[in-house]
Amino acid sequence: HGKLSFATGRYGQFPLQTIGVRLEALFGSGLIEEVLYRGFLLTQTYMLVLKKCKRAPIALAIAVGLSALYFGINHIPAGLRMGLNSMDLVVYITHVTLVGMLFATLFIRTANLFIAGGAHALVNDPVALFSAPVDSALFALIGVSIVMLSWPSISRFTGSMFSVGTLEGRLAI
Repeated sequence: HGKLSFATGRYGQFPLQTIGVRLEALFGSGLIEEVLYRGFLLTQTYMLVLKKCKRAPIALAIAVGLSALYFGINHIPAGLRMGLNSMDLVVYITHVTLVGMLFATLFIRTANLFIAGGAHALVNDPVALFSAPVDSALFALIGVSIVMLSWPSISRFTGSMFSVGTLEGRLAI
């Protein structure tokens, strides 16, 4: 009684810790994972496979699949920390792999790693921007899908303002 409490809920005792966890979710792991899995692994895999098969659509499909699968497999420790049983872990890794394919497609479609990183950050911690009675990540994934599907229109409207190029120039699927 009479003590000042800094308790803030699930992220720890101090408000700065809560802020740090939010900033890490928004700017840390999402952007770093996009640079690693899409910016590096996807592009390098694409170029290696393209040298072997010489067919860009096949090389791109293989690169997207392998980078997304590796993305999913690297989330096994997170699933184990969540205490998932074997079947739930397989479902979780499949889900993460599919989301990785969505991020890869968004990166390729927009030719912009920052857009994929921003989408990843929203999926990692959508509560930082909005809350809903259902899983907020679902709304973020729907938003990502809408941006990806409508990118040609958005790109015409914004011009080359957001384009930084990817793979071998501006690649679109």
